[in-house]
Amino acid sequence: MHRKPLWVATITVLLSLADYAFTQTWTQTSAPTNSWSAVAASADTTRLVAVAGDAFGSVVGGIYLSTNSGSTWIQTSAPSNVWTAVASSADGTKLVAAASRTSQQGPIYTSTDGGQSWISNNLAPNTWRSVACSADGSRIFAETTFGDLLITTNSGGLWTSSPAPGGTWAITCSPDGTTVLAGGGNSSASTCVSTNSGLTWTTNHLSFWRPWSVAMSADGKKLRAVDGVGNPEGLIYTSTNFGTTWEAINSPRGVWQTIASSADGTKLIAAAWKNTAFWSGPIYTSVDAGLTWVSNNLPVKSWRSVACSADGSTFIAVTERSDISSTDLGNGSIWISKTAPEPRLNLASSSNRITLSWMTTSTNFGLQQILDLSTNHWTDVTNAPVLNLTNLHTEVFLPTPAGNTFYRLETR
Repeated sequence: MHRKPLWVATITVLLSLADYAFTQTWTQTSAPTNSWSAVAASADTTRLVAVAGDAFGSVVGGIYLSTNSGSTWIQTSAPSNVWTAVASSADGTKLVAAASRTSQQGPIYTSTDGGQSWISNNLAPNTWRSVACSADGSRIFAETTFGDLLITTNSGGLWTSSPAPGGTWAITCSPDGTTVLAGGGNSSASTCVSTNSGLTWTTNHLSFWRPWSVAMSADGKKLRAVDGVGNPEGLIYTSTNFGTTWEAINSPRGVWQTIASSADGTKLIAAAWKNTAFWSGPIYTSVDAGLTWVSNNLPVKSWRSVACSADGSTFIAVTERSDISSTDLGNGSIWISKTAPEPRLNLASSSNRITLSWMTTSTNFGLQQILDLSTNHWTDVTNAPVLNLTNLHTEVFLPTPAGNTFYRLETR
């Protein structure tokens, strides 16, 4: 068994940023060729959901699932449509997908059983542009190309309209669904932030043309936005104060299409779109909150959507076509990159119990304990781990030990 111990208090093993950047390897998954328009993942990225379709209505596709980190894919029972957006709860059991096309409005479908079955939400068809949901899947935010925003607090049972400023095209929310970030589309060069689940909004005007895609850390404080379609000199922008102020970070220029963030906001992935010989279509990643970026040397493709595990050790990216010279929007693919996670084991104590926690990863870790470090008799902690839906940490609760006890994580 390959062991990777991490110790509480005594030793903390952290992942080297340089090693992380250079050990990334991207692999094309076995997903069928399609015009992939969006992808979403559970916090540990074991469960993935991808939707196919294009906004011009020339490609109609389905909704596909993977329950083994992208190794195999199956098409769900959801009807074929021009699917344009998808979101997932932290455990991957609650899903929402939205459809849209230029010439015809589309529906919203939700699933509460991991995509095994889908139901129409009986909303009026619309040009849905983006969806987001809380970690428990109860709060869902859906917006249209023309800035209409609808919210549900019961996984799609009842929807209400939000007074968000018009013209928003991209949306994301914190795991608890309290902080919501919407990026302005059309001629609106702004972002809108809500700290009360969309009841009220604050507009933050920006100096760039169109925040095409947005991302957020789990605490809602670190926000990201990419300057999107139509601007080959687009940059990536960041806010570290809930959107009050924004600044351009040291990113490459491109027609940025999509961005995703780890739960702590330090690891980022951004992908650009390419549909002419003049616009490049790379994927870049950062492990230091955007201070530096690394090109992943992937083929230049028309990238449409990216997703990220909670700890940032796994990235997923989808494309609508195999390469930029192809005119066939139906031959796109799904790619995945995995690096060995090295989570930090945290310890918090109260009067009668301790809490051991680590950022949820794409690798299965088990918690072990020992009373005396002069021996090597580690034993498994049998208390069941729990996913914290507020910060996406895996937590184990234990009674406060009577004497010295040491803990470590071990890969399983």
